Amino acid sequence: MASGTRSKRARLDLAQDADDGAPRLTLGVSAEFLRQFADEHRVVGLTTSQVNERYVKHLTWATKCSFVQQLQNQPGSDGVLVGRANIFVSHAWMYKFADVLEVLL
Repeated sequence: MASGTRSKRARLDLAQDADDGAPRLTLGVSAEFLRQFADEHRVVGLTTSQVNERYVKHLTWATKCSFVQQLQNQPGSDGVLVGRANIFVSHAWMYKFADVLEVLL
């Protein structure tokens, strides 16, 4: 790709991992985004896996990019909803999504 040219897909924000040199994604969603997402979608009683199937996959199907990339490309996302990740959360997909959010927020 020529210098200064961007593809139609979102630019991935990559960092080098000190241990093995493999690139790691460094973007994440904000706590504010998680609150808004939970308020706008019916997540009570759903597992994280069910939220992924019902909402995330549906929202990213056409673009074939990650959810965070898609959010980054939306007007008005300018660092409020998506930005450089400063924590990593690992959880089992069988847990209730609302319970995971309660622990995080």
